[in-house]
Amino acid sequence: MGVFTATRFLLTFTSAGLISPAVTLFLGLVVTFAGSLTLVFAQEISAAAVWAGVIMQSVGLSSLLPTSLVWGEAYVLMTPQVVAVVCSGMALGELGVPLLFER
Repeated sequence: MGVFTATRFLLTFTSAGLISPAVTLFLGLVVTFAGSLTLVFAQEISAAAVWAGVIMQSVGLSSLLPTSLVWGEAYVLMTPQVVAVVCSGMALGELGVPLLFER
C-alpha cells in the first residue's frame, strides 16, 4: 500500500502540467503490462519476482484515475455530477468484469 500511495503523491506533480496526461496514461499502462508479464512468467522463480510484479502493477495503476480525470477535463467540464458518473461507471465495471470471466 505504501508504494501505491507514494507513487500517487509523486504523480500529483505530473498532473500539474509537467507531463501530458496521454503520456502519463501510456507509461502507466506500459508499467502495468510489464508487471503483469512479470507475475505471469516469473511467479514460480522466486517470491521477490512476485513482489516486483505487484509493485510494478501498483506503480502503473496508481496514476490511472487522476490522470484520466485530468485528460477528460480537456474535453468535458468536470462537475461533481460528471465525476460521480465516471466513478460509478468504474465501480460497476469493477463489479461486472469478474462476472464475464467466471466459469
